[in-house]
Amino acid sequence: MPGLEFHQFGSPTDPLVRLGGSTQVDYVRCYLDDLGAEAVLEEPSYFDRDYLSEFAAFYSTSARGYPNRCRRLHFFSERLARSRFMRAVGESSAEVLDCSRERACACGRGLAP
Repeated sequence: MPGLEFHQFGSPTDPLVRLGGSTQVDYVRCYLDDLGAEAVLEEPSYFDRDYLSEFAAFYSTSARGYPNRCRRLHFFSERLARSRFMRAVGESSAEVLDCSRERACACGRGLAP
């Protein structure tokens, strides 16, 4: 699954850290820290129907072009490496991430070592 990015929660590459400080980001980071987040899986170029709906409503009257993709983040309560994730979702499967995402979320708290 090319394009997936794996980060340690709270590291300089963590997408929430890269967003910088704001009340909302600080709240989410604190909340996830309290839940024991250890790893972040990032889908850097994700098409989300809800996001696209909001995007269209907000930018529909703008003449300037804006990117219509978002980043999707998955948080795990233990460290996660690409090889471990691929074993959990079945690396041999060449299905689109949409199909394997459900499996990844379902086993996010209990991936086998």
